[in-house]
Amino acid sequence: MTLSLTVLGRGTPLVLMALLMMLAGCQVEHDQDNKKPNILLLALDDFGYNDLAINNGSDSPTPRLDAIAAQGVRFTRHYAESSCTASRVALLTGRYPARVGAHPYLNGIDHELMTLPDALGSEGYIRHMVGKWHTGDSHRESRPEYQGFDHWFGFINQLYLRGPHRSANYRRGKPTYINPWLENELGDLQQYEGHLTDILTDRALDVIKREQNPWFLYLSYYAPHTPIEPAARFSERYADDPAGRYQAMKDQLDSNIGRIIDWLTESGEIDNTMIIVVSDNGGTAKSWPSNLPFYGSKATYTEGGVRTPLLLSWPGHWPVGQQDDQIAMIFDLYPTILAALGKAQPEGLDGADLFDSDRPPRTLRWYSHGLYGDRYGVLSPDGQWRLNSWQGVTHQLFHESDFVREQPESRTAEHPQKVLQMRESMEQWIRSVTRVSGLTVTAAENWTDYTGQAFRRSPMGGTHTLGLAFQRGAEQVASGQRQTLAYQEGYIDISELAGSLRVLIDGHEVEVELPVNETCFSLVVQSQMVKTNMVFYRKESPSIKVVFVDGKQLEQFRYYNPKISSASPKNPLRIATGSAGWSMSSEMEPFVSTRALSERELQEQVEPLLRASCHVDVNKPDK
Repeated sequence: MTLSLTVLGRGTPLVLMALLMMLAGCQVEHDQDNKKPNILLLALDDFGYNDLAINNGSDSPTPRLDAIAAQGVRFTRHYAESSCTASRVALLTGRYPARVGAHPYLNGIDHELMTLPDALGSEGYIRHMVGKWHTGDSHRESRPEYQGFDHWFGFINQLYLRGPHRSANYRRGKPTYINPWLENELGDLQQYEGHLTDILTDRALDVIKREQNPWFLYLSYYAPHTPIEPAARFSERYADDPAGRYQAMKDQLDSNIGRIIDWLTESGEIDNTMIIVVSDNGGTAKSWPSNLPFYGSKATYTEGGVRTPLLLSWPGHWPVGQQDDQIAMIFDLYPTILAALGKAQPEGLDGADLFDSDRPPRTLRWYSHGLYGDRYGVLSPDGQWRLNSWQGVTHQLFHESDFVREQPESRTAEHPQKVLQMRESMEQWIRSVTRVSGLTVTAAENWTDYTGQAFRRSPMGGTHTLGLAFQRGAEQVASGQRQTLAYQEGYIDISELAGSLRVLIDGHEVEVELPVNETCFSLVVQSQMVKTNMVFYRKESPSIKVVFVDGKQLEQFRYYNPKISSASPKNPLRIATGSAGWSMSSEMEPFVSTRALSERELQEQVEPLLRASCHVDVNKPDK
């Protein structure tokens, strides 16, 4: 009920007037109580556990961040991923990155997934992203404006900060904070004068000052990531050495965050704003011992590589001045924000509400699969045991007491059963989350189209496995014409002629011979795709394709292709089914994985699935 006092005249009894005014005041107060909070999500880059002074009494102060911690909750056992992309994917999706296809490189977030900004958009929030994206750039549709943000301003990844370039020379693309090139959702790209940290903060302040509706601002700073380039006004406060320059970088970051907090305080919005501060991974520990007291650094699954600060503040709603020692993970932020708004969570999230007292203990997992091999880490539900593995061969088991700075001693030999149990559980989990299943199927005459999960199904970079099985039709007649078996525009074209298979993938072709008198064969194509204009790749790093027929490797070829495909990953994967020639059973889904499986895995896990389809009548009409 809304009351208006404009109808009150001189003759209105004073008691009635007082009563109406009191009711109107109650209504205003009630409206304020129901006002949706603004949400400020601050992501720091390579900011280690010890970089937050309040964690260890560091002599490298962070007064503004410490004040946020004092006014909210500081989590002392928060874990992120070990690298930029994986952590940002977990943050935005509420899921393990490997489940989304990031390990650690990513083509893009599948549009079927409801990201955090997607979920907040349905609640009426205006959604802004400012700063570093680094969550896929293999295709236009992997950019922020396709992942739930109304507006964004920043850079897709750090190698774009120096401006437009297609060179594979890393030096030309070396990141910089000084006079960076930045863009937005409209495609406007220009160079800005000044320091990156200041520029991003200026834009963030512009956003929150002009927005009248409840806003969600994902402010993804690049600091204190290398190169260590503080502005002069901060560097002059410290020693001219690596440690001094690093402290100046942190001081500049902390001060800029303080500018935002000051405006929220002065405008009266501070009490109606959720503030979340998180770091994507541990620091490099090269210029400063960022990860003390823990051993290790970013890009590793050591405690120092993945244990990072996490601060949550929302006056009157979340606890004040509390230290929480329970285990938390970066993908918990998504469900925590929704729970604070009283909203249900989408299905399939791996995260949990951090303020749910009934949140059960869970195993935490880290996984990376790429050009340089498999790595994984597992943290037991009680947080006391960590198992790290390289290539699935070398295993190191550490107790919680071994997480500290000194070189930890592996306890693998002392606890073989624990190693075996954690290893088997992890390997089963990896197979499960990296397989792409449940594709959308559309049947047509002699063809079946597979769509959905576009970025995992259609590799633009990184690793991938596609497994198919084809059976000779009962009425096959040698026509002397090439028959297309599988095709996706811009990605792959597999065809057969006179017992020879042609595999055209990513613009590169290879031919292999089918076994003589074969009536059914399995085909597996694996890729480790490198694009020279992607982050951290060099020109001398080739893409690799491997072709297996009936479980035997028949061809492996390396090639260079610096171009990212312009074809839409939404294009269907079209496979011949139910024809008189070679075709795949319409009852079988292709085997798709975001990993390049080992030959042993193919033999033991994939070949039985593919060969089983040979017992299905491929000429059987679709149901």
